[in-house]
Amino acid sequence: MVSTDFQILSNPLHLEQVIENLVVNALKHTSDLVSITVKDSVIEVQDQGDGIPAEVVERLGTPFNRGPHRSGREKGSGLGLAWVQSVVVLYSWNFELRSSAGRGACAVLKFPAFES
Repeated sequence: MVSTDFQILSNPLHLEQVIENLVVNALKHTSDLVSITVKDSVIEVQDQGDGIPAEVVERLGTPFNRGPHRSGREKGSGLGLAWVQSVVVLYSWNFELRSSAGRGACAVLKFPAFES
């Protein structure tokens, strides 16, 4: 659902990679639904997984920062959120990662207002 139109100034590939990383991470870490909400220049990606350990959230943006895997079969290098953080800093976007044990994680990406 989009309540208002908004513009994002960036390399389209960077924006695509950020959104893809957030959605793929959410899908990897839940066996339930993933919701994606776009509203008022904010994109939220919410999963219903186990949540992200506080020490992983604290080190957000650090390469190879991975939490424990449930089955031991999950793949991932811990570079996805580091890439997201790099792009967020490059464009002065705001990124927040919220997590509750057993209730999932929510990635919130806020874009600055753009006056045309």
